[in-house]
Amino acid sequence: KGSFTKYIKLMIENVDKAREIISKSGAKSEKWFPWKPICKNCGKIITPYVTKVEDGIVHYVCQDYEFQKYKAYGCGHVDHADPRVSRGKLFWKGEWAAQWANWGVVSEGAGKEYNVPHSAFWINAEICEKIFDFPAPEPIFYEHLIIEGKKMSASVGNVVYPHEWSEVCDNEVLKMFLLKRIN
Repeated sequence: KGSFTKYIKLMIENVDKAREIISKSGAKSEKWFPWKPICKNCGKIITPYVTKVEDGIVHYVCQDYEFQKYKAYGCGHVDHADPRVSRGKLFWKGEWAAQWANWGVVSEGAGKEYNVPHSAFWINAEICEKIFDFPAPEPIFYEHLIIEGKKMSASVGNVVYPHEWSEVCDNEVLKMFLLKRIN
C-alpha cells in the first residue's frame, strides 16, 4: 500500500547511521541493508543481496543465503528495485520503528525478554528517534503465560484469545498473570 515508503526512504538515506545503531545488538552490520527486495525472477525475499544503491534504486543479485543449518538457494538473477513501488520488506530492526512512527504509537507491549539492553525493542526505539525523528513509545514489558510448560505464543499455536479467557475467568486475573513479576 505504500504506508512505509517514507520510512524505507529514510532508512536507506541513513543506512550508515542505522548500521551503527544495529551494531550495538552484536549483529554484523557492514553488509546489512534495511530493505530487502523480492527477487523479480524467483520470488524469494531472503536471497536478494543488495550490491549498491543509486538515486534511491536498489540493485541486487539473487544469491545463496546460509542459515545456521540450511541454505536458501538464489537463482543468480541480477536486477534492481525501486523501494517506492517494488515488492520488498523492511527488516525487523527498522520495521517495528516504522510501525510506531507511521501509526503514532505512544506505548508498546512486549515480552520481558525485550527488557534487556540492545534488544530489538531498544534498537528500534533508537531508530525511531534518531532516524524517523519520532519519540520511541513507552514500553510495557510483561510476563509470559505458561501453558502446559510452554510460553503462550502464536508461533507455538497455544494462544488463548481475550474473548476465550473471559468465558472461563475474570479479566482481572489475566492482568495479574501478565503483570505478576515485572523485571
